[in-house]
Amino acid sequence: IVRFDSIPDGEGVAVQVAGELVCTKTPCEGEVPVGNQQVRFQRKEYFTWKENVVLEAGKTVKAELRSKFSLLTVDTSPRGLDVFLNNKKQNEFSKRKLAPATYEIWVKDKCFVDEGMEIKLEPGVDELLTFHPLTRASGIDVEVYDANKNALVAKIFVDDRYVGDSPFRGEVPLCAK
Repeated sequence: IVRFDSIPDGEGVAVQVAGELVCTKTPCEGEVPVGNQQVRFQRKEYFTWKENVVLEAGKTVKAELRSKFSLLTVDTSPRGLDVFLNNKKQNEFSKRKLAPATYEIWVKDKCFVDEGMEIKLEPGVDELLTFHPLTRASGIDVEVYDANKNALVAKIFVDDRYVGDSPFRGEVPLCAK
C-alpha cells in the first residue's frame, strides 16, 4: 500500500499510477504496482504533476500542484480606499483569483492622490500590493477678529493637530475636519 498526498489536497485531486486511477481525493492510499511507475496528480485549474517514482510498500508520494491562476490581494493605507481593476471598481480585494495576464490596479479617493500601477501576473503567484497614496492638500487662510474687528492671535488646529497661530496661511489635508 502506497500513500498519496498533495498540496492543495481534498476533493477533485485525481491520482493515477501507470495510467490507472487510484483515487479522486487526497490524501489517499492504494494498492499499486511496485517499482518505477509513472505517477500523475491532476486537479481542475492546476497544472498536471507527473513524475516517474520508485514505489514500494509504505512509501508516501507527495505532489505540490501549481495553479494555472494567480492570486492578488490589494491593500491600502489607510484601509478602505476604492480599488479599481482595469478601470472597474472592486468591492473587496483579498486573495482574488485572476487569470494570468497584465492588469492595471488603481487606488482612487477624493482625499488622496490617485496611485496605480500595471502588474503582470504569472500562473501560480500569490501577490500582495499595498498602496500608500499621498494626501491631497488644500490651502487655508485664517484670520481671527474680535467683535470690534481687531485682529487677534489664536491657535489654529486641524484634525486636533496644531498647525500654527493666526493669521495663518498654509496647506492642510483636503478632507480635514
